[in-house]
Amino acid sequence: MNLKLMPRKNKERELIEVFQNSGLNYKEALIYFTLMKLGQKGCMVRDLIHRLSIERTTIYSILRKLIKYGYIKKGEKSETIKKATIFIAIEPESYFSNLILKKESEINELKKIKHKYFRLFQNIYQNGLEYSYDELDSFIQPYFKPLLEKGWKVRSYYVKKKVPIFNYTVYDCSLQSPKVKYIKISAFHVFIFDYNIEKDENTLKYFINRLKRHFREETLYHTDLKKFVVEEDEIKIFGNIYPSFNLKINIEEIKNSRFFSTYFEDIVDFNNDKHKNPNNFRIEIISVLFPIKNKLFFLFSESRETLKEMVEPILKIERNAIKNIG
Repeated sequence: MNLKLMPRKNKERELIEVFQNSGLNYKEALIYFTLMKLGQKGCMVRDLIHRLSIERTTIYSILRKLIKYGYIKKGEKSETIKKATIFIAIEPESYFSNLILKKESEINELKKIKHKYFRLFQNIYQNGLEYSYDELDSFIQPYFKPLLEKGWKVRSYYVKKKVPIFNYTVYDCSLQSPKVKYIKISAFHVFIFDYNIEKDENTLKYFINRLKRHFREETLYHTDLKKFVVEEDEIKIFGNIYPSFNLKINIEEIKNSRFFSTYFEDIVDFNNDKHKNPNNFRIEIISVLFPIKNKLFFLFSESRETLKEMVEPILKIERNAIKNIG
């Protein structure tokens, strides 16, 4: 029986790996090990370049880092080359002692961080992230104040200013209503332009197509549905008609969904009563898009009821603003 012997690692390579395992990267370990072999004698950067074939700038960068760690030190100036610095590795015993002290310091710092933040992070892990009213931008606060008073929660909050091409600012937020059943997150986006967006048909058409795609992507992200249709529609809210998107899902898709399985019987009963069509029906997951002067609002929620709650403060605020201008 022939056994192929695995080639032995180079002895120096094995020793360099010891320092890599202690936390240095390969080049750091190589430079420390090279200086360590030279003991108190040390060497100049020129010699390290010659021995290791590493670029001068890289060597200087690593030396500065190792000095900061306390693993090497500067020695006397060279007697043969004027002003050239000699670099010396600290003794291995000191290296490992310093390393242990450094790790102990890091562990103590981690303990402090855990003590300070673990309850907060544990709460976020169990219940999700939540923003308070005072953490919101003053622009968005009036739209959300009535919702927060009704028990809504702000789950995400992002502001991006002066987006290229259309040069708008966007507030991208996710909210959660206490009344939702299936889709826990409602989306609230407002785009702010430097001009009256209501009269720009081309831009509105672009955003309708873009937000239709976004509506689909959000559904894929927040559920395990694979097959569904997003239909363009209109919705009447407080006497105003706005373009909207509705989600149409086959009953078999819902039946096989882990996400909707808990609510399957309720969904079937609800749709049988309303539509008498158990094979193909629409769940109440809708979005609406509407411009008001220089602002374009895009909202996404699981029902008309929650959608109306989001729209109401917007219309009140914007109507008052228009009235005050007039």
